[in-house]
Amino acid sequence: MGVPQNPFRLVHFHDQDDFLNATRPYDDGYMNYIVGTVLDNADQSPAGVNARERWGGGPQAFLGVYRGDELVLTTAKLAINFSWLIAAPRGTKQPLQSSEVHTAVLLMVSYLPSVIDTTTVDQLLGEEVLVNAFLGCWVDHMTGLGSSVKLLDTMARTRVAYATLATIPEPNPALAHHRMVRPTLSDAEEIAQLYVQFGGTSPVAGTLERGRGIMAGAIQSRRLWICKDGDIIVGFILIARMTPRTVSIKQVFVSPSHRRRGIAEAMVRTLSRFFLGAHPSGLEGSDGTDYEPEGGIRDAVCLNVGEEEAARVYVKAGFLLGAKDPVTGRDGWYPSSWRGVEYLDALSQV
Repeated sequence: MGVPQNPFRLVHFHDQDDFLNATRPYDDGYMNYIVGTVLDNADQSPAGVNARERWGGGPQAFLGVYRGDELVLTTAKLAINFSWLIAAPRGTKQPLQSSEVHTAVLLMVSYLPSVIDTTTVDQLLGEEVLVNAFLGCWVDHMTGLGSSVKLLDTMARTRVAYATLATIPEPNPALAHHRMVRPTLSDAEEIAQLYVQFGGTSPVAGTLERGRGIMAGAIQSRRLWICKDGDIIVGFILIARMTPRTVSIKQVFVSPSHRRRGIAEAMVRTLSRFFLGAHPSGLEGSDGTDYEPEGGIRDAVCLNVGEEEAARVYVKAGFLLGAKDPVTGRDGWYPSSWRGVEYLDALSQV
C-alpha cells in the first residue's frame, strides 16, 4: 500500500488584506477573534490607532491551511507585543476533525522557520485543542532542528461563545429602567476611573493614563456605551473585533456600589439586541433612540469569559456557553487558552 496523500495544502498570505479576503467567507462566531483582531489592527479610527500603539510594530505573518478550496485552519501574527492567534472555521463542508489537527498544524510548523525569526513564536491564543497541538508540534520541530525549547503551562483558560437572533431572550421589563447611552468625550475621565477598577479585577493592567486613552478612542470610534444612575456613570460596555458579520463584547464592568442590580445583564442584552437587529427596540433600556449599528446588523455577537459568575449572566442573555446552536446544530462555544514557549538557548546566552 502507498503512503496516504496529505489532503491539505499551506498558503502563506501576502499581507493582512490578502488574509482578510481569504477569510471573508468564513466570518462567524468561531473566526471572530482572529478576523476581528486583524481588522482592529487595520482600523484607522482612534481605537485602532490606540491598539497599534499598544501592540507595537514588528514582524507579521498570515498562514492558512486548505482542504481543496476550503480554508480549514488559520494562524496570524500581527505585532511584536501581541500573541500569535490560531482558529479553525466551522462553517465548511468538511471542518477540520480532531484526528486531522496534527497533520494540518505540522504544515504550518514545518514552514514557519524558513520565513520568520523562530523566537517570535512565543505565545499563542485560540481554541485550546489547536493551541496545544501547534505548540507541541513546534517544540518537537525546533528540538529536531537543534534548539532547546520548553512548553510552558497554560497562562489562561476561557470560554468563547456567541449569541444570535435565534438565541437571545425577549426583553425583560424588570431591566428596562437601566438607561444605557453613548458617552461623550466629557465623560472620558469618569469612565477612565471605572477602567482602572476593571483592570484590578482582570489580567489587563489598568492605569488612569491608559484608561483615558482607551476610553477616549472608544468614544470617538463609537465602540462604547455607558449605564447611568441619575448623573453618575455606574457601568460601561466596550465592543471590539467588528467584522462584517460579527462583533465582540470586549469588556463589561459595573461599579462595585451598583452590582447585583441586573445592570451587567441589561447592558449585555442591550448591545446584543442592538447588533442583532432585534425588535422591539434594539436599544432596550435606553432612551428609545432608534438607529442601526455602524456596519449594519450582525449575525452573531461574541464574547470571551473566564469567570463563572459572569458566564451565568451571559447565558441568561442568550449566549451559547455549553450549548448547541439551534440553527446549525454545532457547538455555540469552544474552550480557549493562552499558552507559550520558552527558548532555553537564548537564556543560556544571557
